[in-house]
Amino acid sequence: MQIFSKLQLYPVLRILPMLVLGIMAGDILCSVVRSVVWLVCVAAVILMGILFRSRVFIQTLAVHLSVFLTGSLLVALEYDDYVRELPDGKVSYEVVVSSEPQVKGKTVRFDALTVNDPEPHKIKLTLMRDSRAEYLMPGDGLHVTSEWKKPANYPGSTFDYERFMLHHGYVAQNFAYSSDWQYKSVSLVNLSYVERMRLRLLRYKSHLVGMYHDAGIGKDNLSVLAAMTLGDKTMISAELSDAYSQAGASHILALSGLHLGVIYMILTLLTFRNRHRVICQLLILVAVWIFVLLVGMPPSVLRSAIMLTVYSFIGVMNRQSFSLNTLAFAAFVLLLFNPFMLYDVGFQMSFMAVLMILLFYKSIYNILGPRILRYKAVSWVWQLVAVSVAAQIGAAPLVAYYFGYFSCYFLLTNFIIIPLATVILYLGVLFFIMSPFAILQYYVGQVMAFAAGLMNNGVIWVASLPGNSVVDIDINIMQCAVIYVVFVAIRLLIGKLQSMSTKVKEYGYF
Repeated sequence: MQIFSKLQLYPVLRILPMLVLGIMAGDILCSVVRSVVWLVCVAAVILMGILFRSRVFIQTLAVHLSVFLTGSLLVALEYDDYVRELPDGKVSYEVVVSSEPQVKGKTVRFDALTVNDPEPHKIKLTLMRDSRAEYLMPGDGLHVTSEWKKPANYPGSTFDYERFMLHHGYVAQNFAYSSDWQYKSVSLVNLSYVERMRLRLLRYKSHLVGMYHDAGIGKDNLSVLAAMTLGDKTMISAELSDAYSQAGASHILALSGLHLGVIYMILTLLTFRNRHRVICQLLILVAVWIFVLLVGMPPSVLRSAIMLTVYSFIGVMNRQSFSLNTLAFAAFVLLLFNPFMLYDVGFQMSFMAVLMILLFYKSIYNILGPRILRYKAVSWVWQLVAVSVAAQIGAAPLVAYYFGYFSCYFLLTNFIIIPLATVILYLGVLFFIMSPFAILQYYVGQVMAFAAGLMNNGVIWVASLPGNSVVDIDINIMQCAVIYVVFVAIRLLIGKLQSMSTKVKEYGYF
């Protein structure tokens, strides 16, 4: 009963599982149950809640059922768009490049949005590599003539590529030879205002990456700086990426709450003690969301932006916040926006890492006791250990499930990368602010490159240590889920023991 009474404090956390289960049910039944059926069911449940509003149990049941059915409805709507009939044979169409093009051998591959349809569709477009394709940028318009191909699973592969493409919103994967496409100025009127702004910012991001080139920063250092500050991981070599993975440092190359939190903190410090507090907070949030659009709206950054937005409004209203509820609210909003984000690995790892930090951080931190933690240096080091261990508890089962390995030296790696990453992020803001002053920007860039070099060398050293990781781990999704259930049970047990210990100290009995 105590657990259920505590759940009353987190209303969004109580209904989030229903949305998740609804999305999973809708995904399983998407080829059988169409969106109109789910819509009728949602309407019927809402009507039931209205008719029996005087009965608390039925009304509560109606709320949970309506959230469940809404999750299924959102998936069905996405599936209806995915199964649209594709044109036969070669057809001409216009698209705009909507992601950073990646050179893969003899081809260039990128995401594209159709702009000559009333409702734009996302496709994966591959072009034969030539001198034109190598210089494509986000926001470029193209006139393409090719066949439309439905994503299909590869023969002999156990990976469900077709469902992967569905979950990421692709309706087709097309290929065009050099003679089948050309640059064209296209109209973006059919795209949403947010999408048009995102494309402009993605194009501007290429200009910002060019600033690193102009500062004379070397390839490996430049690739890490571009990934950490702008979310562009296209330049990272396979060898360097493997080193970061083996050392347990891949998360530092993916934009997350750390990166956005630093930006929020810098802007907050710049407006410290300003009497126009509400206006300053609104301007800070506008800057944060522009950055989110600039880096392409990855799930981890979206989650952090939503949490910062909620915390900002709570802070302005001087109300106490519940972190678990805020995290659940961020997840709820993201899944309403895109239900298939549930299947994104980055989304899953980001939320589980933050969830376990919220659950385990204080318990781990308090292990040393107040006598030892009164020393600031010890407290700072132990905070880093506590956060790293708690985040690893959240991410490790998913890493084992998806990638089959576990990094043994993740604590050592975090002691190297966290201080350097913080320096890089602060200097990154200063680097772009200094753009009108080329000489000052150059020297800031050199300091950033030095810090990135230290981080790369440290990660490579950790990755070279014997026994750096456990590989070939093979667990299924049910085993992964059971591990998380055990973690939550351990946290509840710790809470119970702490409560009993407090009673013993205060009253001398249980």
